[in-house]
Amino acid sequence: MQALRENGTRTGIALLPETSVSDLQELEIDDLFDHVLIFGGHLGFQGSDADLDQLDKVKRIRKAYPDIEIAWDGGVNDTNARQISDSGVSVLNVGGFLHNAESPKTVYDTLVSLVS
Repeated sequence: MQALRENGTRTGIALLPETSVSDLQELEIDDLFDHVLIFGGHLGFQGSDADLDQLDKVKRIRKAYPDIEIAWDGGVNDTNARQISDSGVSVLNVGGFLHNAESPKTVYDTLVSLVS
């Protein structure tokens, strides 16, 4: 990560549901990442429900790293996108909800309007 930063590349770290903010802080790499991705579901289960209990993790990350970009991946849809965004998440990764939609463009436009 240090070499990437030295060469102008933004870096990020992903936290699985079972990874705590304390686990991240113990790594002592605070100055080496620009982005934190919160997995709001479990890997390999595209289209599953979002674990909104992970929003508490977003609040803790925002408090510990006020300038960090926070992203969410897992279970984003039209019923929770606003809540996830309002919690401090600035990047929503949406897969299954778009993929399974009859009209992905309409669903995308709906999500954009919800978080704008």
